[in-house]
Amino acid sequence: MSGVPLGRGGEPGRVLGRSPPEPDRRRQLAGGHGPVQETWNTLVSDAQTMHALSNAAVSGMLRTADYARNVFEGHSALQNAPRDTETAVRARMKRQERLYRPGKRLNLLMHESVLWARICPSEVPAAQLDRLPGVVGMDTVGIGILPLDANLPLPLGNSFCMLDKRLVVVEDRHAELWLDDAEAIALHRRVWDTFAESAVFGADAQQVIARVRRSIGDREQPIDLPRGCTAPSYDAPAWSSNRSPTTSHGMYELH
Repeated sequence: MSGVPLGRGGEPGRVLGRSPPEPDRRRQLAGGHGPVQETWNTLVSDAQTMHALSNAAVSGMLRTADYARNVFEGHSALQNAPRDTETAVRARMKRQERLYRPGKRLNLLMHESVLWARICPSEVPAAQLDRLPGVVGMDTVGIGILPLDANLPLPLGNSFCMLDKRLVVVEDRHAELWLDDAEAIALHRRVWDTFAESAVFGADAQQVIARVRRSIGDREQPIDLPRGCTAPSYDAPAWSSNRSPTTSHGMYELH
């Protein structure tokens, strides 16, 4: 995947009438995570409807402050970026005000492996999982979970966020791609709709979240995975290196 936003015919894509953001992560984060989060706040505030696919971490629109803090700190270390963690966390939490605004809508898909991933100390994902069931029932939010044992019609690929029908932002470790080409937007909407057919919503989604939540806090208890799925040992390198049973690779999810 190219690190340059591309539009129709391979030409650089236009981004809401403004210059595209710096696609390279290191240069993008030269001023820290705070400015990046403020840019996202503006984009999200202007959007009426969002469609997002998250398959590496809990969506930024739903993260607790502690979960967001751990993610920012990890990426700051990876990219040798300035440590403005608290500024970035405040900006991230401010964005979540959108969830309570009438007329706004967030349509989110997350793979169940996102819920299993231990990318923070155990008390942090526990609190994060405690938050999610209440969000599932909100009028402004539609959350679908892709269970570990679901038949997926496509490989998950990169996480992305679509703002109305005007912009798709695709995440990768080395770059953030802003695509405003109509064909690219339509393609990502088809991808979202295709995965939505394999997702569970409402009470079924809450049951998946509850199953994962029960696994945290008592390592002596067996992990309650869906039939046919096997979790690695808690002593295995996969768990200690923050990988979940089916975590996708190469996803950044800074937004």
